[in-house]
Amino acid sequence: MDKLLAFVDILDFDSHQAQKAAEIFRALKRQNKLIEFRDIFIAASALSTNFPLATLNHKHFKRVEGLTLI
Repeated sequence: MDKLLAFVDILDFDSHQAQKAAEIFRALKRQNKLIEFRDIFIAASALSTNFPLATLNHKHFKRVEGLTLI
């Protein structure tokens, strides 16, 4: 695990990302397309840092507007 973590940046979850998560939650709830709260936090982190998200779960994450998936 240490070898893997040496190549991975760990992002802190701060108030900016929490605000973004709340926005994502409200938008998805309004559209009746909610996803799991952990996925909302992951999406908020990616959007807040302008990072693309590498995932195999395109079904859920494609619902988040503005999120770049790879």
